[in-house]
Amino acid sequence: MDGFGEPVSAAADGTQLAAGEWREGAPADRLTIRQQLTLSFLWLSLNFQSGAMLAVVIPAQVLLFTWAGEAGSARQAWLLGVMATVGAATATVIQPVVGAISDRTLGAAGRRRPYIAAGTVVLIAGLAVVAYTDQLVLFLLGFALVQIGTSVSTAAYEGLLPDRVPSDQRGAASGYMGLMSIVGTIASLAIATAVLGSVADTSASFPDIRHGVQIYYAFTAIIMLVGALVTIVGVREAPLTAAERPGRIDWKRLDQWIEPWRHANFRWLFFSRATVLLGLTLFMTFIEYYFARAAHVTHFIQTTAIVAILALFGAVFSALGLGIFSDRSRRVPIVFFATACMALASLAFVLSSDLTLLMPLGVLFGLGYGAYTSVDWALAVDVLPSQRDAGKDMGLWNSVSTLPTIIAPVAGSAVIGIAAHYGREDLGYRLVFALAVVCMVVGAVLVTYIQEAPADNAGRLHRDGKKRGPVPLLWRLAAGSGDGHARGFLLFWPVWEAITRRVWRLRPVPGIDQSLFSYRVRRYRGSPVLLPDGTEVRRGDPIVELHLDNRAVARVLEQDRWTILRVLRGELGVMAAWAAGPYWPAGAKALYGVTLLARGGAWLGFMRRDRPAGLHTVLDRFFMTGLMAVYSHRGLERLGEGRLYGSYPEEIWMSHTDLLRRYGRTPEAPE
Repeated sequence: MDGFGEPVSAAADGTQLAAGEWREGAPADRLTIRQQLTLSFLWLSLNFQSGAMLAVVIPAQVLLFTWAGEAGSARQAWLLGVMATVGAATATVIQPVVGAISDRTLGAAGRRRPYIAAGTVVLIAGLAVVAYTDQLVLFLLGFALVQIGTSVSTAAYEGLLPDRVPSDQRGAASGYMGLMSIVGTIASLAIATAVLGSVADTSASFPDIRHGVQIYYAFTAIIMLVGALVTIVGVREAPLTAAERPGRIDWKRLDQWIEPWRHANFRWLFFSRATVLLGLTLFMTFIEYYFARAAHVTHFIQTTAIVAILALFGAVFSALGLGIFSDRSRRVPIVFFATACMALASLAFVLSSDLTLLMPLGVLFGLGYGAYTSVDWALAVDVLPSQRDAGKDMGLWNSVSTLPTIIAPVAGSAVIGIAAHYGREDLGYRLVFALAVVCMVVGAVLVTYIQEAPADNAGRLHRDGKKRGPVPLLWRLAAGSGDGHARGFLLFWPVWEAITRRVWRLRPVPGIDQSLFSYRVRRYRGSPVLLPDGTEVRRGDPIVELHLDNRAVARVLEQDRWTILRVLRGELGVMAAWAAGPYWPAGAKALYGVTLLARGGAWLGFMRRDRPAGLHTVLDRFFMTGLMAVYSHRGLERLGEGRLYGSYPEEIWMSHTDLLRRYGRTPEAPE
């Protein structure tokens, strides 16, 4: 089986670059600890602004506008969901646009810092509005200003980081980023607890809420201003020259926005991050009302803040250390286990509302959260297709990843509203958290599909997604599978295979005892196919769909890899005799199959054809890869060879006429 060499991409001047090697603008000097802290300081400010705002402060403030006799009502959950959706939608639109503009900004101040300054001014103006208004419309307007300012600052800042961080310090920079984020969030929650911790489930707390949020927003404005000044003054940013400036943006051309999604690793990371963020948003948006309605805690704001602070103290222990460690190891397993920790801790909130259990599990959640936040950013920079468009691509990645945060509040508030309709509001909150757990588990699985290069490779990842090397973590969870024996989650594969064979009523080829082939006759449902001999198969035409008995094939392969070809050729000869007689299915124009081993089908005379892209094709690849791991002699080792792992199954076709021409020997069909 042939392998793959080092993928390359073309630089602007035509020079071939190894994957992950960035030419112009790539930072050369290693950063000192002081420079790392200065570069990451704005993360502290941004996370102080957001850490307690949506989880603690906004839910408390919503009570001022929608009081219905108790906290956590369906109406309050709906308004909170709308606000979270507006914030996420704002980031989705603004961040890639600001990122793309900053990539092309000329001027002595640099291309990122002017937007950090402008975004901070808008953000602080929005904070002033939400702090002092008593009208819902102005409150929502101020909240929108905060989200706009945050999105502008974040988009420019996320472009600044790849500009300044050398490739071999991405993990360390991600660790410092995670540490600063956690410190900012802890400080945010501590202030929120101090000023709002006495709020109880009663309208008598309204004056405390008004006074508390004003103090919180004042602290937020000061810390945001300090963070922006530290970044603008302390981070050196070389002005962009006209020669280095990317081409002008054609806003009507979609291909420049779609281009990053053509890279497999970028896609897998996006889908993984999207599902994890969907789970985290479901969890964090409704955690305060969960304590009020499902756990029946009187001082629910204080309890929320305490659990969050415990989680963030756990995150401190994993953030910086694992970020630095990821520069010397693979990042994908760290992200996988971090997400699994968060999912396990979140499951406890579904099963129990006992605070003595939930408090320590908050630490477990934090350990996973710290590792995830510290390594996920480094993994994202690893898969960036181009350093020239780092601002646009990071903004696009981050903003499109916020799409789940648009969906989560709406979905969560809908679930709670339906449960409230049937008088089970507490159950609604548990169902929302159960959905969050499912999302995190899916995200953990998806990240294992990222093809990561060895840790000593500066580029780390092959952005075309075609490198075949170590088997991803998901499949290694089924270690020991092979030779027809399934282990781990692959135990389900032979069961599902047996079910599908029975449902499809597969039959052996007539005239062969213990045939490797089985078949069913069905009508073709795809687009027209023109075969090499001129036979055209149209939608509705009968075809003979072939299937292999994988266990029997594995037994033959134990003898010799070439024996299988001789056996299959012999069976095709018997099949040709069947096709020449009266028992061939009426009107069937061709043999058809779907396989990962299409090259072997070509050796037998079948025509290969790519399958149409879609969910069905992805699921077929997943299932067939599992079958290969179960039935191959070397099990999981087989998946890392040549072009097999990561390939999509292909269609193989042979017309009735071609079958007779290649394998026909006798005019009589078998009995």
